[in-house]
Amino acid sequence: QTSSRPSPRTTPGPSKPATPIPVRPKAPPRNIPHLSSIALQSSTQHRLAGTSHFKRGDYASAHQSYTSSLSSLPESHPIVIILLCNRALTSLKTGVPREAVSDADTALNLIGPSHGDEESIDLGPGEGGGKKDMKEFWGKALMRKAEALEQMEKWKESAEVWKICVEAGIGGATAAQGRTRCEKTLAPKPPPPVARPATTR
Repeated sequence: QTSSRPSPRTTPGPSKPATPIPVRPKAPPRNIPHLSSIALQSSTQHRLAGTSHFKRGDYASAHQSYTSSLSSLPESHPIVIILLCNRALTSLKTGVPREAVSDADTALNLIGPSHGDEESIDLGPGEGGGKKDMKEFWGKALMRKAEALEQMEKWKESAEVWKICVEAGIGGATAAQGRTRCEKTLAPKPPPPVARPATTR
C-alpha cells in the first residue's frame, strides 16, 4: 500500500547568497623593467638635486632636475611615480597647472586600480634609497591633480577629485576645504535684485 503523502525533499532549497563585501582588486604582480645600477645612480643624483632646489624655493631648477631624473628611467618603472608627483608639485609652484595634471594622471595610471595597496617603491640602496609606500603617492598624485584643476578654474573636475580624496581619507582638512571651495563656486548664485524704475507722478 502506497502512502498518499509526498515523500520529503532530499535536495535543500536554494540558500540566499550572502552579500559579498566589495574588495578592491589585488594588485597584479608588477612587471618592473630592468634598471642598471648606473641609470639608477644617475636618476638618484638628479632626484636629490631636485629636492635640494625645492627646499631652497628654486622650483624651476627642481622641475629641471626631476625631468633629468626621469630621463634615466624606463617609463613604467615605479620610481617614475615618485618623480612625477614631485614634478607635479613644482609645476603647481611655478604656475603651470596643466603640466601638473598631466604628471599626476600619468602617475595614477602607473599605480593602477589597486591604488598602490600593499605595494612599495624601492628607491635602491645608498643615499636617498629605501622603500616608500606606493599608496602614499596615489594620495599625493590625487591631491596635486585636484589643486591643479582648481588653479585652472575647472571647479567641477576639481570637486570630483577632492571628493575622492575625502572619501579615501587623504589630505584631511585640506581636501575637505578644497571640495567645499569648489562646490561653493559651482552653487547657483541668487539672481541680482531687479532695479524698479522710479515712478513719476
